Amino acid sequence: MTEPTDRGLRARRTALVVMLALFAIVALPATGWAIPPPHIVSISATHGIAGTPLTIRGYGFGATGQVIFDPGGSASFSSWSDTEIVCTVPTPATFGPATIMVGTLVPGTPPSNEFPFVIEGPIWITGLSPSHAAPGATITVNGRGFGATQGTSYLTFKYTALGAPGTIVSWSDTQIRFTVANLDTGHHSLGAGIWMGASWLYTNYVPLNVDPKITGISPTRAHAKTTITISGSGFGAVRGTSQVLFNKKAATSYVSWSDTQVKVKVPGVTASFPAGQKTVKVRTPQGTSAGKGFRVL
Repeated sequence: MTEPTDRGLRARRTALVVMLALFAIVALPATGWAIPPPHIVSISATHGIAGTPLTIRGYGFGATGQVIFDPGGSASFSSWSDTEIVCTVPTPATFGPATIMVGTLVPGTPPSNEFPFVIEGPIWITGLSPSHAAPGATITVNGRGFGATQGTSYLTFKYTALGAPGTIVSWSDTQIRFTVANLDTGHHSLGAGIWMGASWLYTNYVPLNVDPKITGISPTRAHAKTTITISGSGFGAVRGTSQVLFNKKAATSYVSWSDTQVKVKVPGVTASFPAGQKTVKVRTPQGTSAGKGFRVL
């Protein structure tokens, strides 16, 4: 007859433990309760201009709060739920890379994780096509706000004394095409200065890599171990870690190396490198040239 009594005792103890736990929760100060911070899972775009609607998805946003752009400040929002916010990209003091955070109005709750976003200006380069090119190649600069005609506006490199990036081929409000000048090879930052009739405005800068260029190979066909001459530009004054590639096969014997001419011996013929038509490239730390045809006899 003791079993029912034990069961009743266990039930009363369980009830007491639950009541004590509830009491502890109610009595705990708001700042002492560890509430998980909100978390951003995705945003509907990674870049946009001020005024663009943006949807932020995640969890733990609460009933309301703030969306902070740094830089940019607090963003206005048209809807808010625990898992989704629709806000408007604010106008920052300076355009460019920013971070987005969500903060709730619950005391003691830290803000969310940071999410990267780029606030684009009204005059903006969105990309280059291609972003790697050798001197003489034509590059297209895509964007907006360049102006219908070039006028006194221009393309420029950031923090260099290289001069003009090249010769302008065409100019419109959303696209500029230019031929790359004979420039130093390597990584550069390309932008544009736009004359607005009363003042200059400047775009963001985007990466442009000027690659080495092969203009000729002499002779164009030769036996293995023969010395050939590769002419061009941007090879570098010294070889260093640079290489001449025959397809994917790197040459191992170099006679001389300069910025405009490389003399190299054709690799030996093996089972993995048979005689036949090859594509020769010059690969440097600053970039790799386009291929040039060569036949191993």
